[in-house]
Amino acid sequence: MRLRHLEAFRATVLEGSVTAAAARLKTSQPTLSRMLTELEESVGFALFQRKKGRISPTADGILFYEKMSEVSGALSRLKRAAELIKRDSNKHLTIAGSPALMTLFLPNVLKDFCAKYPDVQVDLLTQSIPELFESLQRSEVDLAFSIKLGGLKEHLQTDLITQSYVCALPPGHRLAELDVIHDTDLKGEKVILLRDFDNLDFTEHRSLIEKHDWWQNANVTTQVSNVGYALVLNGLGIGLLDPFSAKIWAAQGVHIRPFIPKLEYQFVVCFDPKSKNASLSRDFIEFAKKILSEQDIPALNERRK
Repeated sequence: MRLRHLEAFRATVLEGSVTAAAARLKTSQPTLSRMLTELEESVGFALFQRKKGRISPTADGILFYEKMSEVSGALSRLKRAAELIKRDSNKHLTIAGSPALMTLFLPNVLKDFCAKYPDVQVDLLTQSIPELFESLQRSEVDLAFSIKLGGLKEHLQTDLITQSYVCALPPGHRLAELDVIHDTDLKGEKVILLRDFDNLDFTEHRSLIEKHDWWQNANVTTQVSNVGYALVLNGLGIGLLDPFSAKIWAAQGVHIRPFIPKLEYQFVVCFDPKSKNASLSRDFIEFAKKILSEQDIPALNERRK
């Protein structure tokens, strides 16, 4: 069994025909058919049933394809691991974070960091919380900026800043007349709810949801604040969302107000202190702390004109 045999098998399953699979792999139909026959001889059972010029996977073939998909994922991770091993540990940093942090916060940190380390290559990965958690567990990133996560036994989480989530109101909403929004103001309103991740609980949100039974009026839930802001902009409800993207969405018409009671969450940077790039990572964290001490996130008292 060779890798080219598996590639031929996968392409045939996905394309549904030998001709299309051969075109996908840029080979001839007879060559691909031969590879499929050799693979079947290798595994010892039929992978396809062939009737009247048509080909479809057998039950065993489907099971084999599912197992092969697991192997393909492992091969992709192995390739990524090889790239990480190959890179120069003193010249490269891979940093992951949410879309909001990547857009509004990290560019300012990079400006100062790259001025000190002009020869260091920095790769920025925009990831969801589950993706970020997996990347940390597999040591595929050097640094990850996020809300505080659970379950990271091997990684150090350094506190950066405690931020209160804000109340995002649709354009023209009646509550925009208020300078501060209280939980009692949301009675009868549709609230866009933030859904927990496996390694992140929106504990403060959940206690309010249960207190006011907001599930009754909630048509939409999301795990990402940026999506929440987009839903608010389109009038689908009121959001209690992270403050990092607030100014961008305010410019598009979303009203941003402080919310009481405060929904406070700790934002952290995660990194492995035993990694080869730990020294560079620590320096980057110091730059991040400096920027956060200087940056206004966000100017909540400014009412949109």
